[in-house]
Amino acid sequence: ELASWIHLAKLKPHSICFIPVGFAAFLATWTSTFIVAIMILSVADVMTETMSMLVPTVVLVMLLFPLTVILARGHVRDMAALRHQLQTFSVQRARCYCCDHGHVEPSTGKEIACDRELVYSALEAWYIKRKDTDG
Repeated sequence: ELASWIHLAKLKPHSICFIPVGFAAFLATWTSTFIVAIMILSVADVMTETMSMLVPTVVLVMLLFPLTVILARGHVRDMAALRHQLQTFSVQRARCYCCDHGHVEPSTGKEIACDRELVYSALEAWYIKRKDTDG
């Protein structure tokens, strides 16, 4: 999928930034914590009861901050796993449904085409320059 996306969009592989999906939860929690804190303090400033609103703000931040730290640690682990997955990926070792099921659809018993052959032929057409072309 990634190879087809790079090919069809005519992207340079090094121009792509990979970020684990869990980063969104970390970013949302981190941002929400501070937005809510700022909103509470803004309301307190308008009401001139800064000290009475400061305590709920501090409590809120203290409750949400550990969650943010947990999500940040998960993000760091995900980034390390992603780096390892990208460094060790091999199209030859990738599993495909058809090969895992002996090229037979389990529910119907009908023979199915090999995805691996399709993927290999597409990659060859996209990335291997042929002698008979000008490219």
